[in-house]
Amino acid sequence: MIQKYIQILKTIGHNMNLSNHDSLAIAEGLATLSLLVLSILLVFLTKFILTHTVYKTVVKTKTQIDDLLVKNRVLLRLCLLIPAILIKTYAADILPHFKAAQNTLLRFNTLYEIIVFVLIIFSIINTISDHYESLKYAK
Repeated sequence: MIQKYIQILKTIGHNMNLSNHDSLAIAEGLATLSLLVLSILLVFLTKFILTHTVYKTVVKTKTQIDDLLVKNRVLLRLCLLIPAILIKTYAADILPHFKAAQNTLLRFNTLYEIIVFVLIIFSIINTISDHYESLKYAK
């Protein structure tokens, strides 16, 4: 499906009298940009679904740990992994002719994954800390 999308964009480039290399570069660049926009839209959609369904259910429960997970935004930070997963999955399909650009994209993706994992770990640690502070024997 991605190859068909790139081929359509490449054909549009040829119809605009661009060279083969230029139309290929523009087609793969637009495909990459489309993937980034799609992944960002999926993050917002997932956050919307979480805040309007899961969070309202979590607040109604009697347990405190799920409220702390919401307070420390653990689930929202997990949503930030969606772009990283999509880029890692489709980078080879989206930039098959430009290995240097593909490697650069994957390196930035790895950096992004590390930052998101650190944020998730901090959220989990804060949740554990808040839970411990709420216990009787912690005081």
